[in-house]
Amino acid sequence: MGISYKFMDDCSYGADDINSVFSKLTTQGVSLFNYSDNDNPLIELNTAVSNFTNPGIEYYNINACMLSYTEPDSDNTFGTFEILPGNAFMYDGSIITIDDNRYDFTDQIRSLRLLSDDDIYVYFYRNVPYNTIDIMVTCDTSQLENEETVLLGIINSENKITDKRSFATSKIAPCSGNIVIFGQTDTGVNVRPVETGASRLRFTFKNIFPGAKYFSIWNKCLTIQQIETVTGDELSYDEYPTEFATVYVAVNRVGPDLQLWMYTINTSASFVFLKYIIF
Repeated sequence: MGISYKFMDDCSYGADDINSVFSKLTTQGVSLFNYSDNDNPLIELNTAVSNFTNPGIEYYNINACMLSYTEPDSDNTFGTFEILPGNAFMYDGSIITIDDNRYDFTDQIRSLRLLSDDDIYVYFYRNVPYNTIDIMVTCDTSQLENEETVLLGIINSENKITDKRSFATSKIAPCSGNIVIFGQTDTGVNVRPVETGASRLRFTFKNIFPGAKYFSIWNKCLTIQQIETVTGDELSYDEYPTEFATVYVAVNRVGPDLQLWMYTINTSASFVFLKYIIF
């Protein structure tokens, strides 16, 4: 495994370090700095980064720093827990990088499970006194609300992972294009008034980039919500009148996926295919 840091206190960095970091916040890998060896455009690089971006996981890599669990094989009674490769920006502009070898924290989980079945929290912690960024695997929740913390996920007693990553976004508009997804469902859909609760969930769109804010369907722009729900009752629905019925539609994010929820009240509605735009 490999872990590296950038823009820590009392350390020296160069043009390649600056450009590699800021390219993580632009869609085209655009360099925001271009200077010769004798130039010194930034004195406090971590301050410059913190002024540019909010804390969180790098924006354009959907799997960056995601928690992963691999079920045990026949020769192993305990599965494998890892943090996938990626970068995380801390509140002060310092950065932690998990390289392509991933970070294995199985032993820490195994040790905690000997003591407790409580939820386990995994997060990055900016340890200022020791000038490092620690990977915390703990049942202690006292640090979760602190600005020094970037939460990755929660692991319950059955080893189910709840993804809790938040993604870093720039505070100013970078020189890059917007991400737009054009698509069409592969099947049609019938929306019937007898369908209630979880049966209102019509489609799930996998691995949609984390910065997506809107879902457009039938020339109607829906704001993507992020609400924990099983039945869909907690969502806010937009009305779409058809020839036969008024269809109520909502889009919700669950981890990396988007869910499309629909229902009617009195009369059924039917659609052959659904064309959509995500942006």
